[in-house]
Amino acid sequence: MTIRLVHQFFWLPKIILGSLVIFFGLSASIAQVKIEDTVSKPAKAALPATNQAETKKPVTPPTIVPSDTAKLPCDKMPNGCPTTFKPIAAMIAPDWYAKQEKNPKDAAKSRQKAVAYLEKYKNHATNRRWELNDIARSYAFFVSLTYNVYSKGKGPTPVEMETMTRRFRAELSKDAKFQANNDRERQFIYERLILVALDNEAGYVFAKQNEDAASQEKHRERAKFWLEDVIEKPINQIPNYWK
Repeated sequence: MTIRLVHQFFWLPKIILGSLVIFFGLSASIAQVKIEDTVSKPAKAALPATNQAETKKPVTPPTIVPSDTAKLPCDKMPNGCPTTFKPIAAMIAPDWYAKQEKNPKDAAKSRQKAVAYLEKYKNHATNRRWELNDIARSYAFFVSLTYNVYSKGKGPTPVEMETMTRRFRAELSKDAKFQANNDRERQFIYERLILVALDNEAGYVFAKQNEDAASQEKHRERAKFWLEDVIEKPINQIPNYWK
């Protein structure tokens, strides 16, 4: 899987910022996702062999050295490196979102909208026991919601959402470029994925409610562009990531 890191591709056209309303509900296709408990119990320590237990000679303890695994690059580690981050602030992307407006009043409204989007995502994720501050999950959320706009609601099911999340986690955990990002950069990527997904979805819903076919198509075109830009695959191949 090829994933493009999102640093500069999210530019929101003025028409989106001027027409969107706060999105009060997330896509039905991912509304009931629950994370399965996949943590296995640790195995019991093996008992020493009889001849070892009865030996009278003191055993010299091994020299403690750093794990060889810890020295390996992420692409060679069994489980890769983390895809999470430690927040450096409550939110950082709303300021970026607001800067796209030149008028101070419009910028303030945009910032409030961004804060509302991120708070709603956090509540949604918490209620469904999703991982917070995990960029693998935010990528899956972005793809799921954005593909729903493009396909008119034919995005991944809850089970497929989990499959996609695991695939993103596996890819990012061994991606050297992604792993080079610090916590601030990771938080920025995480929040922008969420903001853009909800923003475009809200615009599409607003256009649909107003029976504005032309606007609906524009949001679908943007969804297609963003999906292909992030995943770097043709739109018809993107469903393969959750199958």
